[in-house]
Amino acid sequence: MVDRTWKEKFHRVGYLANRKVEDFLEHCGRVIATRPILFLVGSLIFVTLSCLCLLMAKTESRPEKLWSPPGTESVIEKAFYDTTFGPFYRINQIIITNKNEGEDVITKEGLLEMYELLVKVESLTITVDGKQVSFSDVCATTYYGSPCIRQTPMDYWYDVNNKDWNIALLNSSTPAQLHHQISLPAQSPLGNTLSANTVLGIVRYGGNGDINYVGALLNTYLGNNWQNNVTIAETWERALLGLCADYGKTTKYINVYYSAEVSLQDELDKLIKADTTLLVISYVVEIAFVAISIGRLHPVRSKLLVGLSGITLVLGSIASGLGLSALFQIEFSPISVQVLPFLLLGSGVDDMFIIANSFETLLEKRNAQRHKKHEDGQSEKGDEWIVGLMASAVRHGGPHCLLTSLTDFVAFMIAASGKMPAMKSFCLTAGIAILIELLIQFTCFVPILVLDAKRVNAKRIDCIPCLKYTKVEEEESEGVDKPKKGKFRLPNKRIIHSFVENYYAPFLLKPKV
Repeated sequence: MVDRTWKEKFHRVGYLANRKVEDFLEHCGRVIATRPILFLVGSLIFVTLSCLCLLMAKTESRPEKLWSPPGTESVIEKAFYDTTFGPFYRINQIIITNKNEGEDVITKEGLLEMYELLVKVESLTITVDGKQVSFSDVCATTYYGSPCIRQTPMDYWYDVNNKDWNIALLNSSTPAQLHHQISLPAQSPLGNTLSANTVLGIVRYGGNGDINYVGALLNTYLGNNWQNNVTIAETWERALLGLCADYGKTTKYINVYYSAEVSLQDELDKLIKADTTLLVISYVVEIAFVAISIGRLHPVRSKLLVGLSGITLVLGSIASGLGLSALFQIEFSPISVQVLPFLLLGSGVDDMFIIANSFETLLEKRNAQRHKKHEDGQSEKGDEWIVGLMASAVRHGGPHCLLTSLTDFVAFMIAASGKMPAMKSFCLTAGIAILIELLIQFTCFVPILVLDAKRVNAKRIDCIPCLKYTKVEEEESEGVDKPKKGKFRLPNKRIIHSFVENYYAPFLLKPKV
């Protein structure tokens, strides 16, 4: 008996809470529907201003900043190292293999082609802010004025006296002499002894102790990673990657593989740009699907403009949410930029369907009643009824939108309490964007539905509201689809409903299915 009493009280509290929410949303829907242009313009101004905050956006793509929680031992030790000794070097590498896969790369022709590439690399000059920048301007050094730190197999032919590579010696060497040369100790321009395992890969030795096979050659160029030098270094590294890519297309004896410190960041940027095309396709498909779901094959009731406006609002709410996140100094990660648009597109379109379908369902019932009144000789003029109808639609569909959005928001806020920087940034941005999206649905999409209903009531053509539709007599109700004799009548029912009623449902009801 006690359990039943508590259960009844619990259900009663839930019922009363639901009624309060419905009453509140109905009141909001009525206020918004009464002043649709005011709320629409106000919302668009808010979206525009918040989008301008994207100018303040900061993007973090460094893996150590994205995936290393602040305050951990590794992060503290790295910060100590950076402040004490300076940031670690920027690593740029060029790997050389034989054009014929699996063959020895130590050939005179191959080494000469690699030499030509290295000469181009060390003489590579770019212009940054009107200044000429070469590798010597961005390279790391052991002390001020010392040679740049770089390591290459060509140092086996380095002439200490002339301080240059001895190409004449390389040109005059036989294959056996070339292999003998790389088996000897060599001194680099920095004065240190060159270690074979740092420049030679897949090494095999012969019976005489000399190297007789090398599968790959590694050339390493270390860059300065000081904060005031990063932008210039990244620009030079991109020029290096372009040089290696172009040179690799012209070689006859070697394959050129390359990577730079900036390569990972550039690849992430490429992925983001590649997803832009997919995102555009997704939005086009959604526009078409919205028009099909809530529209009709009718010049006035096609709902194409509503679908286009709704998807545009979703896009605007995403940008607005990102802008507010930037205003709150939340750094974006590649995950935020790549995943959020798709996630919020689904959430926004779902809310849009709920509100639009609630309104359309009530509109169909109202039109059926209106048709009966018309048969009885009664008529209804004006469009004041649209306000009440929209208030009822918001009352019926609004709680679903509110509940799902708040649930998503709470879930993201709980996830944002984690320590992973990339996940925290993503969840905070997603939570803000979801709330903005919910707000825009009520203050922007509801006014659009009201204005569209007034357009339909005035019998104006969809997408061209300045023109009235006068070629075919308008139906007075949703339930009447029969054309007059000799007249062609476009279907008056929603496209998706017609498809389900005429094709999908009969197909499912077949005994074989």
